[in-house]
Amino acid sequence: MAHTALLPAKPPERAHADTISNARRFGPVALLALGPFAWFYAENRSESLAPADLWLYALATAAMALLAARVLEACTGSKTGRVPAGVGVGVLFFFSYAGIEATLSRVGAGPDTTAAASWGLSLLGIFVAGRLGSKPGFQRFLLVFAAANLALALVMTGAAGLDSGSDELSLKAPSDQLFANDVWSGAAQRRPDVYWIVVDSYPNREQLLEVYGFDNSAFLDGLLERGFAIAEESFANYSETLLSVPSTLEMEYIFDEEDPVYEEKRGGNWVRRRGRTRSSVNEAVAGVNRSVSFFRQLGYQYLHFDGGGFQITRCQGFEDLCLEAEVPGLSELERQLVAMTPASRWAHTSSAVQQWRKPVSPSASGTGIPELRAQLASTPLPEPFFLYAHIASPHRPYWNDADCNLLPPAAPRRGKRHFVAQLRCVNRHLDDLLDSIEARDPEAIVLLAADHGPRLSVRKGTSLYEHSRRQIRESLGILLALRAPAACLESFPADLSPVNSLRLVFACIGGEAPRLLPNRHYLARPDSPERGLIRRVRVD
Repeated sequence: MAHTALLPAKPPERAHADTISNARRFGPVALLALGPFAWFYAENRSESLAPADLWLYALATAAMALLAARVLEACTGSKTGRVPAGVGVGVLFFFSYAGIEATLSRVGAGPDTTAAASWGLSLLGIFVAGRLGSKPGFQRFLLVFAAANLALALVMTGAAGLDSGSDELSLKAPSDQLFANDVWSGAAQRRPDVYWIVVDSYPNREQLLEVYGFDNSAFLDGLLERGFAIAEESFANYSETLLSVPSTLEMEYIFDEEDPVYEEKRGGNWVRRRGRTRSSVNEAVAGVNRSVSFFRQLGYQYLHFDGGGFQITRCQGFEDLCLEAEVPGLSELERQLVAMTPASRWAHTSSAVQQWRKPVSPSASGTGIPELRAQLASTPLPEPFFLYAHIASPHRPYWNDADCNLLPPAAPRRGKRHFVAQLRCVNRHLDDLLDSIEARDPEAIVLLAADHGPRLSVRKGTSLYEHSRRQIRESLGILLALRAPAACLESFPADLSPVNSLRLVFACIGGEAPRLLPNRHYLARPDSPERGLIRRVRVD
């Protein structure tokens, strides 16, 4: 009869000691892998980033780091703690690569020097961690450092959230009462579907001709034939999307010269102030605003098109129906995460990779407009509705040639010539979209407008107070056109600006004269020395 020898169980005190040893060795690996994602969230919280957007990437990174540490430890046969320490520090430096490069570049180091120094610091850190990783004192230090790094990021996130919602840092939001407001009577005589199509960075006729040498008359004449009125002298109220779009939807100047600070740096993070919005600038873009409130009180449903272009313009759950385009390749969030690491530089500089890697546009078409048309044609739509569709084109980067073919991997994507080619493709796609809207919804009100100008002549880092007259006009000159019943266009002003565009739409719905605000115009640039401030300018 065979007997099976039973292995003696580990004494409780030995098992406890092993648990402590494993926690001390592998705990820093997991915490150091989670830290960069916590800091990324803290620094980008104002971009409408939700924790759920990051947790999968964070957990996957931590799991891979732990697996790598385990496998390498098994391969080397070493359980001293050196391997986990090296892996943990390696992960930390991997996600700190872009930050190290940026710091070195600020002191004048060139790109090759910053790359070499970043790699050198990373390898030095891994080497030191590997040498000291077997020492209990260093293991405890690394665990405390990793935990403190993660905890500080979470504290900064909470502090940013409290600051951004503080009433004392906000202006008074406009009233969203349907009656007794400063926009219109509140009584609707008609309830047509309303389409607001934002073509980001699309200039007006004069700016296209003066700055870019392109005559856009063929497309604009086509709009006139479709029954659109065109504000030939339209200029944006703000030169940034995050100010222009909320201002349009609130039908109010959300920041002005009385309170010119729209973004402040607190605790190392840039925090956006609420201004004259209900909760935040980002939520105003997503649907928490006076226009959507008015429409809903009139029985409308709010439709939001998510074309995958910009984080701030995606569906965030405030809409009644999200029309979402299928987005190929990496998302904007994924591209931002990759940009933190050496992978970004490697992918952009390696000639071998350039032959293999294909730049990925935010939509299959390059503009996102055919995707919107397909969604409108295939989705059962409620009646009536208000649609906000933000098209991330002809804003750079440029993905199409003038015939709407996607550019090949090695094609240049900058400059005025490429902007004009992208705009000509946008015109083609818009013609198809407007044809389909007219066929499906002939009584609809259609507002086609840009949020700001292209700003291609403005160099990065230019002060708000050093813009020339031509640069000011290029930054703010926009396309703005409206198709509505003829009676609503009798008082259509040639200089209609975005802050008044939906005021005019509601006046049309109510069958009354529009109550328009005086036009005011402001420059704002996140890459200027005056980041977070607006400057009032003249456009005449």
